[in-house]
Amino acid sequence: QHAQYIIDIAKSYYALKDMNNSLLWYKKSAHLGNVDSINFLVRFYEKEKELQKMLYWLKVLADLGYVDAIEQLAQFYTINKNYDQAILWYKKAFELGEEYQYSINIGDSYYFKNDIDEAEYWYQQAANYGVDNAEEKLLLIEEARQKIYEQEALLERKEQEKIERTGLWKDPSTNKTWMRCSLGQIWTGNDCENNSKQHYTWEEAKSAINELNEQEYGGYKNWRLPYLVELETLQNNEITQLIYPSNYISRFWSI
Repeated sequence: QHAQYIIDIAKSYYALKDMNNSLLWYKKSAHLGNVDSINFLVRFYEKEKELQKMLYWLKVLADLGYVDAIEQLAQFYTINKNYDQAILWYKKAFELGEEYQYSINIGDSYYFKNDIDEAEYWYQQAANYGVDNAEEKLLLIEEARQKIYEQEALLERKEQEKIERTGLWKDPSTNKTWMRCSLGQIWTGNDCENNSKQHYTWEEAKSAINELNEQEYGGYKNWRLPYLVELETLQNNEITQLIYPSNYISRFWSI
């Protein structure tokens, strides 16, 4: 009965268009767990576009286990592209309502995040339970994977073209990038010209590396001397001829 008095007071102030006092009493009622009062506050703040206050009261409803409120939260975050929060609330709705349609919503959120693996998992869950359009969503995953593959292949080709233009060589077996000309030589596009410096002291070698990094030679600024085991991988004659087409110098510093 006490709770009803609080609601009556809130409604009376509302009828008098005294919103400050009306809201004060509706909040008192809402804090006592009155669902109608909480819904009133949600609608009021939504109408007034006070979204943070609307979200606060929606979350109060959600904490009370109302799936509709949870779904509304998930939809709000989806519209505003906060997909992490959307996933969190859709999963809560899924757990409470056991509605497998939410699997599609969860999958969509992961898809929009470009998390293709998780999206596929949730679309597959939906398909397993016969949710409409789940199979269509799985086809989207196949298309997305194909686009990713094509983009990666294009980037790889561009990177390889850049490397070849600048006289570098990327070893596909180790993913290490090597200069194809000895220091002092110039890459012409298919060969090295000029004579390399024949002898570097240890300090001169380190200084030369620092200069390459300062210049960002070839687009990189993490050049270093190779480890001995890395240098030994160049002993293959075919690789040696590829990296150093001419004026090959047999002695190099390593670390």
